[in-house]
Amino acid sequence: MPNEAILMDWTSLPAGVPGARSDVRLVNAGQVWIRHQPLGSLSLDYRGSSPVLLVALDVERAAQVSSGCRRGSFALLSPGHPAQIDIADPLEVLAFRFDEPGVLDRIGLKPEAILRGLDQTVLTLGREIRRVLQDEGERGLAFVESLATAMLVRVGQLLSESTGPAAVRQAVSPFNVRRIADHVRSHLADSIRVEDLASIAGLSRAHFSRAFASTMGETPHRFILGERLAFVRRTLEAEGGDLSHLAAIAGFSSHAHMTAAFRQAFGMTPSEYRDQAPQAAKAWPRLP
Repeated sequence: MPNEAILMDWTSLPAGVPGARSDVRLVNAGQVWIRHQPLGSLSLDYRGSSPVLLVALDVERAAQVSSGCRRGSFALLSPGHPAQIDIADPLEVLAFRFDEPGVLDRIGLKPEAILRGLDQTVLTLGREIRRVLQDEGERGLAFVESLATAMLVRVGQLLSESTGPAAVRQAVSPFNVRRIADHVRSHLADSIRVEDLASIAGLSRAHFSRAFASTMGETPHRFILGERLAFVRRTLEAEGGDLSHLAAIAGFSSHAHMTAAFRQAFGMTPSEYRDQAPQAAKAWPRLP
């Protein structure tokens, strides 16, 4: 189903219309419409008359880098404030349209431009809604409506608490995340210092480490390791090659270091992965 289903009238785009995506689900639960999109790009032009809440359930590394979005990220779109969102890299999204009149007033929020946040509770509620939709179908719609309402109340609480300047969470902008990722990927064979990444973002080392973890959900060191492992995996899938040389150009201190890190991440050694490709690649689809 096209992403335009998140506009003013979702019911005008029922499942099965020409060009609709069969893996996108649209469900009505009382005064809440819910749209579940599995991993894919997101592009929407919001001009709605009802508030819409977007929640990221899963975000591939490429989407984290390009958008700064991660699991548990949410965005609240309000009537009277048009918004354009375009994320080309894959992420899994639940979208909620709340048709109850005055619902934002009820939770203490004034309609304004896009409000964003990040919260583990919102993610937990979103995953439970997905489970109920998948496992219980129509039997669970009343429960789903209550969960969606609880999620909106939680979002209202979070946004109300973060309206003061001192409460705004510092983060690394998507533009700087992309610059940092480009730097890491072009210097994998080198020793990459957190200080250098902080300089790219224009922040002190201590501030950068906190802001990066807040934005990406992992420390700079874990991000660098993830990029090294992603490079190793892509190389093994494409060409194999000598593992000691691969360890060196990926920036690992030794073949043994690469093997230990790879096994911890993927449950097999690089040589086992190489021998099983492409079957192994199909089992681990979420690295860019």
